[in-house]
Amino acid sequence: MHTWNHHCDAMHSAVSRACRADDGLRPADRLCSVRMFLLRIHSVRSCHSTADAASHVFRSRSLRSVMRGAALLCLCCAAAAEAPRRRVLVAGAGVNGAATGYFISRIAAHCGDVRSALGGGPAPEGCEGVDVVVAEAAGRVGGRLYAADLAEGVQPEVGASVYHAVNQYMTGFAERLGLETTHPYLGSQLGLLQRKPAGAGSVEPYAPAEHGGDYVFREVGGGLAKVRNIASAVWRWGLAPKHAEDAVEDLVDRLGGVYTRQRHGEAWGTAEELLEALGLKDFTHVSVEDWLRHNASVDTAYTSDVVHALARLNYGQHVHEISALAGGVACKGRGSELYGVKGGNARVVQSLLKDAAAEVHLGTRVTVDAEGCIRVSGAGEGNIKGVFDAVVLAHPQPQAGGEAAETHPYLMHTTHVTFAQGVLNATYFGGLASPEELPSVVAAVRHDGVRNPFPFRSIGRVRGSADVYKIFSDEPLDPAALTGVFAAPPAILYRHAWEGATGAYPALPPRPRGDPVHPFVVPQPRGACRAADALPGAPKVFNANALEYAVSTLETQSIGAMNAALLVLRDLGLVGSPPTGAEARGHEL
Repeated sequence: MHTWNHHCDAMHSAVSRACRADDGLRPADRLCSVRMFLLRIHSVRSCHSTADAASHVFRSRSLRSVMRGAALLCLCCAAAAEAPRRRVLVAGAGVNGAATGYFISRIAAHCGDVRSALGGGPAPEGCEGVDVVVAEAAGRVGGRLYAADLAEGVQPEVGASVYHAVNQYMTGFAERLGLETTHPYLGSQLGLLQRKPAGAGSVEPYAPAEHGGDYVFREVGGGLAKVRNIASAVWRWGLAPKHAEDAVEDLVDRLGGVYTRQRHGEAWGTAEELLEALGLKDFTHVSVEDWLRHNASVDTAYTSDVVHALARLNYGQHVHEISALAGGVACKGRGSELYGVKGGNARVVQSLLKDAAAEVHLGTRVTVDAEGCIRVSGAGEGNIKGVFDAVVLAHPQPQAGGEAAETHPYLMHTTHVTFAQGVLNATYFGGLASPEELPSVVAAVRHDGVRNPFPFRSIGRVRGSADVYKIFSDEPLDPAALTGVFAAPPAILYRHAWEGATGAYPALPPRPRGDPVHPFVVPQPRGACRAADALPGAPKVFNANALEYAVSTLETQSIGAMNAALLVLRDLGLVGSPPTGAEARGHEL
């Protein structure tokens, strides 16, 4: 008796979902009204009496009773078989969208057990799955992840290049999906280049830019060389490097607290609530320059030299115009614990989508207007149809729909990436004896707040090549712009501009308190959209990209994806509320 009632309750939920989906259809789309009538009337009302009917079969020898019980049983089975499978539409096939689809699919396949889903083991039988459909506006998957195929074995990243060893989601993706990792840079040495001072008798404080620069600081080798590095740093900056390192580690530890909470199923409605829960929201209201000076006793010299160079290297932004959260994360983006995926980081996206068995439509755009109407356009317009239980926006565009149309938009930052082949002018880089002495990455250092005196923000040799260099800049570069940097005009192998809506990353300034919030659940107007060209059913809209207003990395995109996935699954009833207090601690044990 209990078993039959359990199955009937499960079927009742499926029927309710089907009914809600049918209610959102236009009259012309009500092609299965007879089926829905049977599902609503007979399966819901009669199924709960199936146990009684089945028992009656054994109590009565009447043929009519046997047939009646069989009929009720068949009706229930047919209704359960007709119950529609959950469907989620994800707009965007970058790491944010791919991770969202992966988390939704995997957690649902593990019956809502987040820790089991992230553990990498096989999914148990009998769990309700979710079909993931992905629409990508570009003609490829990966978003801001893709590599330039310059030569055999030479495939440097054009977009996001690295993740850190402490990034549990990215490292977990690589391990679970069997992706081989590599160190994208030739080493971990950093060189900080400043403009050379002018010669005697000059009225200008600095020599012409084409004369190159001198090193403020240059890391070289190990052993005694490393000791010299440390001594040189202490001589110039005192204990500021240690103070800054401690402050950054505290910030990263706070951010790392999200993993335990998300494994317990905890999710937040806005990016601000997520950051507040981690003790990081205040870091979005102050610049990294002010944060280090007032909270970590880091002097201006170290901030202007090192922190500024790293903020420019990773985000193209100055220390006074980037928040403490983003600037602190940028300071973690150096050293020997940085990794990428062999063959290109876009393989992570490809593998996530494959694991989720996602149906991918390229050249296809999903938009949500102020009336809450969801439209599909482009190549997949005729193929993405039917009712969806949820729609997830996973691309760096302002949220749309109702109040979200007024959400504080963020501007995407322009970055130019150039791959140039040639022989460096060693004297341009601090008078090095040869180009081989160049540090792994050379970053430009500002002077007295003036604009960058060099044509590049950073330059570094590409792994696998003896004479190909990756150059980040604020302006497009041609051989003439690199006069002096190379001994002779270099060959430009590849150029790409991250700009406009497809910029490399958002502008990440300190935000005024009271700024509009950035929701993971997009507010929508009341009432279903009745536009003839919109998706039917008025599904709830989520925004997996909400966190990027504050910080932009592969890992924080994955954290935002997990948060959105948990909200979607909770809305579908596939993940319960997270445990609290002692219960949560018991789960962790």
